Amino acid sequence: DLRACFMFDDPNLHWRTYGFVDYEQIAAHAQLNSYHVCFATIPLDTWFVHKPTAALFRQYRDQLSLLIHGNNHISQELARPCGEEELKRDLQQALRRIDEFERRSGVEVSTVMAPPHGACGEMALGLMAQLGFEAACISRGSLRHYNGEAAWLRTIGMKPSDMIGGLTVLPRFRISRTCHNSVLIAALLNQPIIPVGHHHDISDGLHLLGELAGYVNSLGAVRWGDMKRIVRSHYA
Repeated sequence: DLRACFMFDDPNLHWRTYGFVDYEQIAAHAQLNSYHVCFATIPLDTWFVHKPTAALFRQYRDQLSLLIHGNNHISQELARPCGEEELKRDLQQALRRIDEFERRSGVEVSTVMAPPHGACGEMALGLMAQLGFEAACISRGSLRHYNGEAAWLRTIGMKPSDMIGGLTVLPRFRISRTCHNSVLIAALLNQPIIPVGHHHDISDGLHLLGELAGYVNSLGAVRWGDMKRIVRSHYA
């Protein structure tokens, strides 16, 4: 089976909406059109949880889910030149914030990292593997941009998933009305199909998600789900 989810960076659970994202509307549309949306949420933003919004995520867990988006969402947070201990403290803080959020909200968060702006270095990936992150989700272009001449770049993105620094890394690609080739390449390589965007990508409604979900579903049997389930489906 193919595996798939849509991903949107940044949204939090402060309210029923985030920009052009309306969680209840998306959940209903996802039920109707057979897809799942993962929202990469910033641990710093988890200080507040709107209870009715958390209830929506619990009710529609087959359509809506969360994963981790950095820690404080600062520039090149996981690729900046800093010491290993400083970076480790940031990642540990992200996990603590997410643990507390899960306790207060009752909403599970996939222990998968989507680095802010795709900026992530090999040292950060290795530390995430040590700290218990299950995977990271990063585009091939971002990995190349932030990892210079790393030897593993020669074959990056050619397998169902890559192991970098001991961590599973799954590719994602930019959502658009013309991303069908990226969908097909992911399907061909047995990679999860993960189009990613921001709230403004659905500023004119959910037509884009409906059209792309229909295209993905036309390729055969597809298991849409959260990043935890997708990552574990790649375990060997």
